[in-house]
Amino acid sequence: LVPLAVYGLQKRSLGEGTSYADFYVWVRGSFVPMEMATCIVGALMVWRVPFPFLTMPIGFALWFASMDLTPWLVGSHRNWSWEERMNVSVIFGLHVVALGFWVERTFGTTNDFAFWLYLFGLKTLSSGIHMRRPVVNGSMQFFQHMIMAALVWLGSPTQLNRTTFLVFGVPGYVLVHIEVFMALVTPHHRRIQRPSFFW
Repeated sequence: LVPLAVYGLQKRSLGEGTSYADFYVWVRGSFVPMEMATCIVGALMVWRVPFPFLTMPIGFALWFASMDLTPWLVGSHRNWSWEERMNVSVIFGLHVVALGFWVERTFGTTNDFAFWLYLFGLKTLSSGIHMRRPVVNGSMQFFQHMIMAALVWLGSPTQLNRTTFLVFGVPGYVLVHIEVFMALVTPHHRRIQRPSFFW
């Protein structure tokens, strides 16, 4: 109900012409206040009623925010590129995973408050890495390789012992190598760009 309430306030005060149903379909900077309000109210609810599933709306709102932040940051007055969106997703995803790590270290694992933050943070991070256009840039390939290797390492029983990290890390590690191979053997003008609906 929080996004709907904020949308009502936006529409009343700013004359927002967007339908509420568009919140789940389109990427727009005007949706960021709805997502931030959801995170704030969710955090207050978790503080008042310490139930781990209440962190799910927070993680979901942060995932949506990772998409809406780009037009909100760079403005709607210019076209924002696919690469800008992917870069924001990678950086934002890393911060959400770091938030999950802080939550786990602060509140422990008896009540798993970090699970949903890890899940949506890893989803955001992996999307930003794998949904960018194929590149043959050595430094970018190395960065992607190290991120996926770090996820596998963190998910191992000797570290965080989190299956979520392995679910995203192992296939991601393999996919990074496939993308590197395809980028090397496919001529630039024949590379297939990912359609926007994957976003």
